[in-house]
Amino acid sequence: MDGDAPMSLLGPSAINSRIAELQSRIDAMTPRESASRGTTARETSAPSFKSQLEGAIGQPVDPFHPSVPGVGGDLQGMIGAAAERNGVSSDVLAALVHQESGGNPQAVSRCGAQGLCQLMPDTARSVGVENPFDPAQSLDGGARYLRRMLDQNDGDLPRALASYNAGPGRIKGRGFAEWPQESRHYVTSIMARLRNG
Repeated sequence: MDGDAPMSLLGPSAINSRIAELQSRIDAMTPRESASRGTTARETSAPSFKSQLEGAIGQPVDPFHPSVPGVGGDLQGMIGAAAERNGVSSDVLAALVHQESGGNPQAVSRCGAQGLCQLMPDTARSVGVENPFDPAQSLDGGARYLRRMLDQNDGDLPRALASYNAGPGRIKGRGFAEWPQESRHYVTSIMARLRNG
């Protein structure tokens, strides 16, 4: 169950859901506690759980940005254009970007993946990306690589996503239970985001 998993293993969607659940519990307690002191919840100025968490980690809790800072463009529009150029679903590409980088074009993972679509340097070069931190290039490269993974996996979306995440060599010929744990979580999170809209 997500509530029992370490936060480092949860995707942004699961973390946000957990934060919302905790915030609602805090909000439910606040009026009773405030009433006992003769004040209403609106009169208290305690920071919300979300703002405290954001302060502690130094970044927004939901890092998926509707627009790309410094680009002046709409991220969803850019995702749609890249998806159309490369023959992939814009919904799938948007969910992939959310899972990979939370919409942060400057994201860098511990293993060196970069940009919105978290392309490894060799992968980025293989799909023609010169600057993985350029949102348009990252989206186009990510969509192109996703198309490649779909083609290699006969259109099987979960297997293509797992290949995108772990590399095709770690997925080919293996069943779901044999995929790396990170890839199982990655695919499950993206598929849940697609189901829930």
